[in-house]
Amino acid sequence: MKAILTPNFKKEHTEKCLNETLEVLYKIGIEAYLDSVYRQYVSSEHVVFCEFINAVSHMDLIIAIGGDGTIIHSSKYGIKHNLPVLGINVGRLGFLAQLECDELHKLSSLVEGSYTVQNHMLIEAKIQTDSEQMVCVALNDIAITKGEFSKIVDIEVTCAEKLVSEYHADGVIFATPTGSTAYAMSAGGPIVDPSIDSIAMTPICPHSLFSRSVLFSPEKALTVRAKYINNQNDLYLSADGERPIKIRRDSQIIIQKSKLTAKLINFGERDFYEILNLKILGRG
Repeated sequence: MKAILTPNFKKEHTEKCLNETLEVLYKIGIEAYLDSVYRQYVSSEHVVFCEFINAVSHMDLIIAIGGDGTIIHSSKYGIKHNLPVLGINVGRLGFLAQLECDELHKLSSLVEGSYTVQNHMLIEAKIQTDSEQMVCVALNDIAITKGEFSKIVDIEVTCAEKLVSEYHADGVIFATPTGSTAYAMSAGGPIVDPSIDSIAMTPICPHSLFSRSVLFSPEKALTVRAKYINNQNDLYLSADGERPIKIRRDSQIIIQKSKLTAKLINFGERDFYEILNLKILGRG
């Protein structure tokens, strides 16, 4: 079995966790690969240095060492190459991670076959103009927001050409079940069991007493348009918190379930509700 590691050295304990992970992988017979740009951080001798982009397609899995953002970023490569991702948490929350740094002995489950690969729903945004179409895919969420700090926007959302809602707000978040415990939750959206495929729409700071989240069937396609933007010609779209894309005012955005899925490794020791209580609700 071959695993390529994606560490995030912006996290304080990543270097220590990486080297300990390399030692454990060697002991259990998993060949570990790491991009050569990280050579300076490695004290272990049990690693094959490579060029990540060229090597990842030849791997059996990706091991992400960091926080949820690291796992989500790594999943982009997992989606592209049909690889499962295992998260080891060195961040603050690590809701998507299966292991903490003091649980590396559990990596033996990989060679024992004591794990499952869970398929996580993705959503996509098709940005359509008169001349082109762009597609963004997200594991957590797609946020459509204002550009200027002090301004708000009017956004119209329709489904099958029928009006769903008009928001006078800072923006709108469209979240998967996986992303329901992330940005959307902070904006007041519902927490959704990951076994229920759905698209949750949640306004960001709406100027209304009655704006609420709406949960859609995964078969629905939603169309988003800017009705009016104060002193500004553009909206901004961000998929999974990545760098925002400027959207022209005359564009329309189609939000729908993607045909792709993200594969995350699960050791089955904690179910969704146990992790929810432990890491989100603080009752662990």
